[in-house]
Amino acid sequence: MQKPTTTHGRSRWRAPWRLLTAAVVVWVTSVGPSAAAAGPTGPDVSRWQHTGPLSWSAVKASGHSFAFVKATEGMSYTNPHFRSDWSGTRAAGLIRGAYHYARPSNGSGAAQARRFIAVTGRLQAPGDLPPVLDLEVTGGLDPVRLSIWTGQFLAEVHRLTGRTAIIYTYPSFWRRAMAGTSTFTRHPLWIASYRAAGPLMPAWPTWTFWQHTDRGLVAGIPGPVDLNRFNGSLSQLRRMARYLPGPTITAALSQTSTTRGRPVTLTGSVQPALAGRTLYRQGYYAGAWHTWATTTIGPSGSYRFVIRPTVKAVNRYRVFLPAADGRDSGSSPVLTLTVK
Repeated sequence: MQKPTTTHGRSRWRAPWRLLTAAVVVWVTSVGPSAAAAGPTGPDVSRWQHTGPLSWSAVKASGHSFAFVKATEGMSYTNPHFRSDWSGTRAAGLIRGAYHYARPSNGSGAAQARRFIAVTGRLQAPGDLPPVLDLEVTGGLDPVRLSIWTGQFLAEVHRLTGRTAIIYTYPSFWRRAMAGTSTFTRHPLWIASYRAAGPLMPAWPTWTFWQHTDRGLVAGIPGPVDLNRFNGSLSQLRRMARYLPGPTITAALSQTSTTRGRPVTLTGSVQPALAGRTLYRQGYYAGAWHTWATTTIGPSGSYRFVIRPTVKAVNRYRVFLPAADGRDSGSSPVLTLTVK
């Protein structure tokens, strides 16, 4: 994250951790690269990416789910692009996170935490990930004093927001500068480790975010950029970002087989009711789900569709409700109708 020739972090041309050797004592997460590859992805940015205009809608359209934005550094620096990037990620529908680049020689951990949250706010809205402490330099502190400083920062962030902060670091730094401590492993880990086989790990048994390259290419962001993966599903990421769970949708067909043109009813309920929301009946065709009809959820959460099949086939249906109003999406079990 830190540019080697400047004081205001995260760059394309850093990476002291690239020089890791076999002498580094670490262990590897039990989640292999194939599982990681299935997780949601997203870039992280600071002012260094603003060599041209950023398009967060293009980032979203290219398939990314989240983005991290640098907010502050030490006691004096605020990213001049933080506000525009913060609002831009929200407008594009990206899950978003904010990070503070630690300068442990410049003010106490608690003071830096207060300044960070004064800029970002309490990060309580749906779509906001927990605050991030970017820990890459010691400020001349030995491992004991640096651990105390880190604990002060994390405790103050929790006091101000009620959230358990994420720690960003890289393996050799944690081994050397933090003496490999496991004191902070209840905090989610964002690990920088540029290995195709999977990230090297410091004290944590697993990782939450993995920064796997600093040379990614993303539509909407000029030049190379850091790219990250989330170690889980999109639904799990949305839970971490304070979205409410999706509704439970039940569904049943009036019969499981019929003849062409004969109507079949599909009924069920949505809980919580979410009355007035538009509900989608979808059919599976040519390898994808397609919306074939809509209805409005009733006051008690009930709904009803009428299906009039025209083709002899085994049809697959589901009822789907998109994410909205701080709540995740939901879908019913898949139903099968044989048309003779």
